[in-house]
Amino acid sequence: MRPETKDWLKLAERDMAAAEVLYGKGIYEMALFHAQQAVEKCLKALWIEKFREEPPKTHNIQYLARELGIGVRSEVAEVADAYYVTRYPIPGVGTVDYDEHTAKRKMDAARKVYDVTRRLLGE
Repeated sequence: MRPETKDWLKLAERDMAAAEVLYGKGIYEMALFHAQQAVEKCLKALWIEKFREEPPKTHNIQYLARELGIGVRSEVAEVADAYYVTRYPIPGVGTVDYDEHTAKRKMDAARKVYDVTRRLLGE
């Protein structure tokens, strides 16, 4: 495994750990932000290994998953909105507050992508 890949995975592990702690405390929006970040970083690690180049500077995890051709695209789609809606008010809507059921569904999707990408990387 390339050193850069290991660096991305180390950051992904930290984001997933933060997501788990925050989720356990019922701070769902920030848990989902960190879960999305963990997914993004795992996908970028996989990008480095597959294409032997730096990953694109994007937060669009659906694009990354599509280009990588991995089979967890529905789970990626479940988590994709967490980058934006957890951090910024939506004009005309305000902030998004996730209930426990929705947060669990999104966390489960993030965990699956996290686990699958790590397995693909031999972790």
